[in-house]
Amino acid sequence: MTKLIYLAGFLVLLMCLCPSLVAESIDVERAQLGKKIRISDRALARDYNRLYERHFALPTAWLVYRIAEEESGTGLTLLASRLLQPAPAANNLMERQFDREMKLAILRELRFREAMGMPEVYARLLQQSAFTDVVEMAVLDAVSLDKDDVAKHVSRLAVGGVGADYPASSDLKMRQFALRIMVQHYGIENPLTIHAMRQAITHDHLLASLAALEVLPKGPASDGFVATALSRVLPAITAGRHDVSWVIAQRSLRRVRIDAKSPLMPALVQAVRQGGLHLAHAVVAGVREGRIALSAELYQALALIAKEDRILSMVLEDASRRTSVEDRFKRIEDARARVLDFLVE
Repeated sequence: MTKLIYLAGFLVLLMCLCPSLVAESIDVERAQLGKKIRISDRALARDYNRLYERHFALPTAWLVYRIAEEESGTGLTLLASRLLQPAPAANNLMERQFDREMKLAILRELRFREAMGMPEVYARLLQQSAFTDVVEMAVLDAVSLDKDDVAKHVSRLAVGGVGADYPASSDLKMRQFALRIMVQHYGIENPLTIHAMRQAITHDHLLASLAALEVLPKGPASDGFVATALSRVLPAITAGRHDVSWVIAQRSLRRVRIDAKSPLMPALVQAVRQGGLHLAHAVVAGVREGRIALSAELYQALALIAKEDRILSMVLEDASRRTSVEDRFKRIEDARARVLDFLVE
């Protein structure tokens, strides 16, 4: 019994000397009160009010640290309350800049803290903040804390346009960042990643589609997305446009796989006829690598352009010869397999 009393006394003393060892928590509902939050400690209340004063002389990082280290255990809740405050009006540039810097300082301090309720604070911040650098920092910290719970919020940040319901997702760079996080941390086969990638490639700005191609990993899981990106820009190439569509077409042709019966083949033939020499070289490279089937229509379209370029003509003939040899061996192997199946039966 005496040992238990000594042990209890030691634990109490340890918690008094090292308050950081005591588990902290954030009262999210109380943090939502904002400036209406009640603080019994006058010194702490004064420091909290200074979080809203732009002309206060004390360094922001020191003020935030002092609030986080206060002994009553409500410091992190007060910082979360300031973090979740709505940003000033768009025409108030000085106040918006101060609000952004203060929230970044709070996020830097929270990065080194562990407290219950912090993932929910990050989730609410992602839903309401329009500052891209604030959201980016919150995403990185939230993913490190609770990757599964924050996935739905990151996927919504990656979707823009009519379906966008997070303010920060209106920024193209923010959508690119969120899409990169989805691919790196959740994988290309995750349903949320698939939805975000499909939106970026088919409905978003062409620059978002290009960014999506850049973050796509190599492998069969990405082939469908690459083909979709190419199908989106082929009509523009056929129409003679030389903008981002051209870059997307070139990047897609380096990875796309198209067989002779693919619905993408007729559009590719039309694009080759209008795309000129550079597009023809990209297509022939795909044919040589075995990713693009050399159909009769595609060969005719490439042959017309190859008349103007000797190198392309030589490469096309080599690709055609190699394709015909491979088809011949494939037919022989198929015939041999059918004979063996007949003998076995």
